[in-house]
Amino acid sequence: MMIRACLNQLALTRAPSVIAWTRYTSRTFTSSIVNRGLGEFFDDAKDGWRWKEGAPGRAWDASELRQKSFDDLHKLWFVCIKEQNLLASQGEEARRFRYFFPHETRVKRLRMTMSRIKLVLWERHKAHTHAMNIVTREKRREELKIELAEQALELGKQAPNDYTLERALSEEQPYIPPSPKVERILRKEQEGAKKPRNIKAVRPNRVINSNPSLQKFIV
Repeated sequence: MMIRACLNQLALTRAPSVIAWTRYTSRTFTSSIVNRGLGEFFDDAKDGWRWKEGAPGRAWDASELRQKSFDDLHKLWFVCIKEQNLLASQGEEARRFRYFFPHETRVKRLRMTMSRIKLVLWERHKAHTHAMNIVTREKRREELKIELAEQALELGKQAPNDYTLERALSEEQPYIPPSPKVERILRKEQEGAKKPRNIKAVRPNRVINSNPSLQKFIV
């Protein structure tokens, strides 16, 4: 009874928990101000959207993204998602109230960055898959070499050579070329940015009026 009374007294005099306060107002691993709610959909939680000037900067190049780690690309992707939601919200408000949307270039830069992130991740996935295929192929090659050697020994034939092994492996694991979409993306990435075309103004053919009284007014 004495122990139960002590526990009840401790429960009554216990300090209020700070879990609820720290959960919604601060973070232990950062000192920056965190926007929540609708503040995530504005350039500035106080001033709102920027309607006059566009945000400076440029899109990330694929060569720069190739030097980043997977965690950095993961963080950059979510930053792009946040920026995409912000611009989509502002674009919808501009459409509803018939305002001029000044961030079309910003949207294009964002899409280019996201497209290049996916390209870099696809290249890494392709390289990893290719390396795993090489390891699997070499392992299967050794197993197949032992199997064919045993079969040749039973039949009294010559041991298989490298050509026989490669032919047997090709029959088991045929080559699958990349899709046309992937080839087109890689070709554009290798070619780089296209230069603007030199468009010359073409003067249209003028139709001269056959009326003699109007000839003096035609230059």
